[in-house]
Amino acid sequence: LPAPAGKALNISAAEFIIQQVLSNPGEITLVALGPLTNVALALLVYPEITRHLHEIIFMGGAAFVAGNASPAAEANIFNDPEAADIVCGASCPVTMVGLDVTENVIMTNAQLDWIGTLPSATAQHLYHILPFYRQFHADRYPTLDGIHIHDSTVITYLLAPHLFQTVTYPVRVETGGIGRGKTYAASKKYDRQNAWTDDYNVQICVGVDAAAAVQLELDHLKTE
Repeated sequence: LPAPAGKALNISAAEFIIQQVLSNPGEITLVALGPLTNVALALLVYPEITRHLHEIIFMGGAAFVAGNASPAAEANIFNDPEAADIVCGASCPVTMVGLDVTENVIMTNAQLDWIGTLPSATAQHLYHILPFYRQFHADRYPTLDGIHIHDSTVITYLLAPHLFQTVTYPVRVETGGIGRGKTYAASKKYDRQNAWTDDYNVQICVGVDAAAAVQLELDHLKTE
């Protein structure tokens, strides 16, 4: 890859998030594809930021399915569950695109090979870095034909939300014990006060037209 054209900023990621949101009030959808540490820090440093955010969308969690970093937890949430619990409790709109849908979005080996036939620099770069991820899937999921599409499915949701089915519940994240990193959705009503009572709702993706989601990604690669 060519050397970066820009230079590193002399501020933290949380400060950058705050600056960008306050400079563009109501316009920014903040998309997180890794652990939610920097997003949570921004919320802690400047809680009023939620009034200026259009939405937070994150890749992570497993509301109604098993985890992939442990039986309970998805990897991004497992790596900073404290941050995830803060983000799930934010007062702005929050959407979770987790294993409930991403493990159903599978790009087949034939489709991965096809990427290598495309002339664009983006497609060629992907083709040359994919063997590592493909081997991981071959080792971990030997009967799976291809790879799970996790992070980029979040972008598919941004571009084509009609491909997804969602439910809306308060979500809390377990921060200790063997369930560390588990995203618990309060899908039932309870009469007594509990840990979910004062939390805001999170929109949780629970269904997806997987074939259309994969095709959207491939179509974009063709036009790069």
